[in-house]
Amino acid sequence: MAGGGTGPYFKIEDDHLVTTSFNKDFPPYKHPEDTDTHPLCFFDAILVSALGYVDGGFAYNNPIVNQGVIPEFGPREGISEKPLISRATLAAIIRAGLLKQQGYIFLNELVKVFHKRVLVQPFPCPSEYLLERDDWILKQLYYDERAANRFFLEQRDIVNADVCNKLGAELFEYPDPAFRAANFTPRRLMRDNDGLHPKAEYGAMVLSQLTEALRRSTTP
Repeated sequence: MAGGGTGPYFKIEDDHLVTTSFNKDFPPYKHPEDTDTHPLCFFDAILVSALGYVDGGFAYNNPIVNQGVIPEFGPREGISEKPLISRATLAAIIRAGLLKQQGYIFLNELVKVFHKRVLVQPFPCPSEYLLERDDWILKQLYYDERAANRFFLEQRDIVNADVCNKLGAELFEYPDPAFRAANFTPRRLMRDNDGLHPKAEYGAMVLSQLTEALRRSTTP
């Protein structure tokens, strides 16, 4: 596991996964301990987790959000230095910004050399706790932060679907369709320190998705 919102930060060398970068406060880890000693051909499937970081919430700055503002979402006073842009322009910015992230670069490299199942789990919808935070970047930019959030998630989903269709990777749905319908994950499932990282219960839901996906592949 190599954390990082724009990751995972892996590359492939001599048919092995190699960590390229990590936050010293959140070092990579592995289980079992010998995982990184196995060549890719040892594995039956690989899951690329949490792909599609678009909004940093209140704790992080993602440049994708700050390139311009859409008039329909009600830009707030005091942000006149940011250009007004169309939905189509922002959609193009989101796509370009995501595809530059190391997670997408790694996914492209992976499918070229790993010819078994590649599965992709989307980055979680943000915690509904963000709605209470005046320092949430979308709330600082827009009066209708809900609509802005919905737009960013819609565009992320489009990019993920396009990329996975092109590469032949299997894209998971969100663990509960209610999360995507609301455009937020329930607060009880997310950490309050940033509103972006899920707790163990959310992870268990993703593992259930993975278990079911792998079971389908082995069922006659």
